[in-house]
Amino acid sequence: MATFSAKSILFFLTFSLISTFSFSQVITMQTTGFAYQYVEGNYWSDWTDFEPTQMPIVIDIDHDQIVIYSAETQIYDVMKAEGSSYDEDGDEFLSFYCVNEDGIACRIRLAMLNSQGGRYQFYVDFDDMRWVYNVYIVE
Repeated sequence: MATFSAKSILFFLTFSLISTFSFSQVITMQTTGFAYQYVEGNYWSDWTDFEPTQMPIVIDIDHDQIVIYSAETQIYDVMKAEGSSYDEDGDEFLSFYCVNEDGIACRIRLAMLNSQGGRYQFYVDFDDMRWVYNVYIVE
């Protein structure tokens, strides 16, 4: 079984998300909404309602890094590309094991929601909290 580096998976992601041929080594997304959930006792809370937001997310393939330019910049180093999966609705998820600037491990998931007209979502999952952004690709 072949193994792929994070860089090769991120390169594949470029083509999957944009769906056009490009030589770009950076993918830029723009957020349109933000929601979160957190652990309450032994269970996850319900997702909050989406709040409008506008901030760039940059995937830098050359440096295996993902940056979210929120009020406090979030920097994630991609440690391992975990591949893609599909859910029962045909939605595709690309998963990456990452470490933030504080050394805390998390998982970043990029979703192409085929069941919802191909719109994109960007998830950041920690053990006790997770958030999701509705995003679109900036060309």
